[in-house]
Amino acid sequence: YRMMRPPLSAFPVAGTEREGTVLRHVYVGATHRKARQEAEERLRTACRKAGLGESEMASQSLVDDRALIGDARYCRERIAAWRESAPHDSLIMYPEFPELAPEALDESQVRFIEEVAPAFA
Repeated sequence: YRMMRPPLSAFPVAGTEREGTVLRHVYVGATHRKARQEAEERLRTACRKAGLGESEMASQSLVDDRALIGDARYCRERIAAWRESAPHDSLIMYPEFPELAPEALDESQVRFIEEVAPAFA
């Protein structure tokens, strides 16, 4: 599958909302625990580079509310919850985690396309 990478300059970093559009970093691992181990610190690194302060980085909501990191079941549940709770018309899933192997990102995207996205078709 080809990976689509949106121009980030138009969107706030780390999942904040803008004009009905939500941007979330996404990583779908083989298991929930493995996904968190592989991607959580790399998300924090990306956010530090983008200028988020340490107080924003310390919050677990960075991972649980402003990103999507877990197994396919967890990801489906989080997207469903976001759809129910927020009046957004677009959700952009952005697979960017510095220093994570390209193969791992490819596998994550395949899991997202095959195991998560069909639940919302």
